[in-house]
Amino acid sequence: MRTPGNIAETVSDPFTYMMLWIVGGAFVLITVGTVAELFALTPKSGGIYALVQNAFGPYPGFVIGWTDVMASCAAGAVKATVLAEYASLLFPQLETVQTPLAVSLTTIFALLQLGGIKLGSQIQQSASTVFGLIMVGLSLALFAGYMLAGTADAPPAQVEPKDVSTLVLWGGVVTAIVFTYDGWVAPTYFSGEMEKGAGEVAKGAIRGTLFVIAFYVLLNLALVLA
Repeated sequence: MRTPGNIAETVSDPFTYMMLWIVGGAFVLITVGTVAELFALTPKSGGIYALVQNAFGPYPGFVIGWTDVMASCAAGAVKATVLAEYASLLFPQLETVQTPLAVSLTTIFALLQLGGIKLGSQIQQSASTVFGLIMVGLSLALFAGYMLAGTADAPPAQVEPKDVSTLVLWGGVVTAIVFTYDGWVAPTYFSGEMEKGAGEVAKGAIRGTLFVIAFYVLLNLALVLA
């Protein structure tokens, strides 16, 4: 399975690599802009289930609702797996216990939800804040390292190019990028609870998508320069 962390292993050309992130972000932004109107017309909690039910009727809503449940479970498993993989890069001794570590992570977060919505919200906000600060700090450190080191006497990195001519490899790369940008539909799970209504959910989805695109483009630019 291809994850966002190893896109660079497939795409060795820096310009192509950056263009994939920019074009992928543009694709996601167009998608959000298209669906934002439906967000504003659906003042009901339930995420994609509520959106499809409003647009196409009860049965399609039921089908997509169950699909969304299964996809959410799979996404949680993927995120835990990727986190365990990255942890093993920092701490090689964890490499032999990646699967138990991923299972433990999902179990711990599931148990934390038993504390109620307020506790779950606080944990999610705290974790997102810490993650954001770490990624911003990493980006600034990479930019600073690039500015201080310059290009003098810096030997070019010897990257072994991979065959990316097949549709399967390119599909995996694009899927990983779009998956990294994913999450813009999440505010619709709480549309019925927003004080300013579903219209604010639509605006928030667009603002959030723009922020995430800018965030990942700058982060990857820092990685390319470094």
